[in-house]
Amino acid sequence: MKRIQFFTLITSLFFSLSAIGQELMVKGMRLDVSDLSASTYVRKDLNEKSCALVKVLLPIENAVFEGNVIGGVENKSGEYWVYMSEGSKELRVKHPNYLRLHVNFLDYGIEQSGVKGKCTYTLTLVPYIGSYMLNEQKRQHTQPVQAEKRQVPAEQMNPIDASNNHVETFTVNGVSFNMVFVEGGTFMMGATSEQESEANNNEKPVHQVTLSSFYMGETEVTQQLWRAVMGNNWMTGKRKFSFKGPQRPVDSASNYDCELFVSKLSTLTGLNFRLPTEAEWEYAARGGQKSRGYKYSGSNNIDEVAWYSNNSNDKTHDVKTKKPNELGLYDMSGNVEELCQDYYSDYSESPQTDPTGPVIADKDKTNKEKILWRGGSLFSLPQGCRNSRRYAQMPNIVSNNQGLRIVLKK
Repeated sequence: MKRIQFFTLITSLFFSLSAIGQELMVKGMRLDVSDLSASTYVRKDLNEKSCALVKVLLPIENAVFEGNVIGGVENKSGEYWVYMSEGSKELRVKHPNYLRLHVNFLDYGIEQSGVKGKCTYTLTLVPYIGSYMLNEQKRQHTQPVQAEKRQVPAEQMNPIDASNNHVETFTVNGVSFNMVFVEGGTFMMGATSEQESEANNNEKPVHQVTLSSFYMGETEVTQQLWRAVMGNNWMTGKRKFSFKGPQRPVDSASNYDCELFVSKLSTLTGLNFRLPTEAEWEYAARGGQKSRGYKYSGSNNIDEVAWYSNNSNDKTHDVKTKKPNELGLYDMSGNVEELCQDYYSDYSESPQTDPTGPVIADKDKTNKEKILWRGGSLFSLPQGCRNSRRYAQMPNIVSNNQGLRIVLKK
């Protein structure tokens, strides 16, 4: 009898602890620039201002949302539509079977001013019991395409500083890609001495920039990865790649196409992929904390690291066919020029921390120049492949020498 009582007590205690340990966890939150739901299905607050729409991906019923929530919450089979007043910075989530969750939007890369009206945001939540997810089926509901992550053995990595370079591999729809860890630090950005007299005025003045750590794509986004993420709707305007090959970099992609790609990749993986800031791009091209002060990314000899006008034969080449830089990043000085997320502004002498460029209102974005060209391309002269070279153009202009590289912050 005592054994039965003891077993009953232990069983009761286990289920009590399980109930206490049930919690909701945030996998990520992002602005979904390609989702027009908030502007199509407009809801206004008491001041007649248009609300932001936060789509909460959560595969359980009966969740309750508190905060600056306007009107009723719509439950669309695992996706809650929560309308919030502009400027909201937090959301509280309640459920009878889980601990209460407080989500601070600013912790997930949302601007300090909070959410914006007529903009759609995606907030992905995952139900856990203690440190374990409830079950694989719920994982799939939350994350339609599982992103596999593993450590890359040192012998498979770039031999330059291979023991110190941290690489993570992700797989989407059967296509794998590597992200290289870039440890944050402080560097001098712009026309530093090794850029010599070839530097342009828009690379001056040289100024101090401090960056947080991030992950950057080992290569430019390949056509194989692009198709895995974008599916059949892989390019707007029915454009096609000019230089076809699964391991060749994406070319002829517009600013809109690139932003749509990173948005879809983030949705598929549940992670916050994005375009690099201009400062992140230059810091990584210079080799980060491992920089040896090269003029180009990884060498003072451009032919070692870049496909450019003198050796490309007017076509792109497979990624990773030239030497990498100090961090193990390939093709940052050639092949295709790479899109950054910043809009153009002149440099200032003042020190900066994690700069992102000027804030541009949506209505003005089509008329503002964007930092679209970094790193040189198959058509560039050596001067255009330098680490500090920058070039801006209107977002709606498309060229067959432009592509992209992605960044991930955890």
